[in-house]
Parts: sequence; C-alpha cells; structure tokens
Amino acid sequence: MSANSFDSLVDYQAQIQQLISNAERTLCWFDADLSSSGIDKPELVASIRHFLAASNLARVKILLQEDVWFWRKCTHLNEALGAFGHAVEVRICNEVDKVPGEQFLISEAAAVRRFYPTSMRGEASSSGTVRTLCQQRFDDLWSRAELPSEGRRLFI
Repeated sequence: MSANSFDSLVDYQAQIQQLISNAERTLCWFDADLSSSGIDKPELVASIRHFLAASNLARVKILLQEDVWFWRKCTHLNEALGAFGHAVEVRICNEVDKVPGEQFLISEAAAVRRFYPTSMRGEASSSGTVRTLCQQRFDDLWSRAELPSEGRRLFI
C-alpha cells in the first residue's frame, strides 16, 4: 500500500477494510469511539474474524477515548469477542490523553490515519516512518490506558 489520501467516509472505511485484509499478526487501533470506522458492519467484522482465525499469534488492541458507542452499537464485533476474546483487548485513554487529534489503525506493514476526528481527511500509507511514529504514539497511550467503563466482557 503506497500513500493514498482520502477525504470521504466511504474511502476511509475502504482503507480500513484493505488494511485489515492485508494484516498478518497485529492490529493496533486508536480512535475516539470507532463510530465512523464501519466496525459495526458485518463485512468488516468478518475480516477481523478471518484475521484472528488465520493465526494463533494474531492480536487486536483497540484504544478508545470513549467506549459507550463501542459496547452499544458494535454488536457484531462484541459477538466475535466471544470466540476471540483472548486475542482482543479494549482499553480507554487516560483522562489526560482524551484530546482531539490524529486517529489511526496500524498493522505490521501499513497505517491508516485520520488527521482530525471531525474530518474524514487522512492517508493510508505503507511508509515505515509513518507506521513507526503511530506505533510509538499508540504504545505511549496504551501504557497509560484504563480498562473499559463497561467492564471487560468474558462471554462465558
């Protein structure tokens, strides 16, 4: 995936779908609440299920600023957590880190970034520099993140 700019919801969701379809081991997702990502659509959840089923080493880390929408509207993904809960972790940003800014989804080979939460402008890139910078930001936020307010679902 070379650098591809986008500025619409449809293009943003298509880039997310492509990144997930090409991911091999890790997905790290930082978003305000995932409401514009398309994660509530069955076809995107099917891609995530396929990604997780393809390898025992596959992992998904989701870091949100707010989790209410995620738990209430992402019923398809929450059902998938029943089968793959051991490979998916959801955390909420620390209060200090809840500021508007870039949102992104990264895999081991590419990144999809939205430059500002109220705009669909962004870029999908396979640049190692972009991916590394996003991963460093994600790791920093993840280390201070908290468990979801709704509680971790065990799906037992």
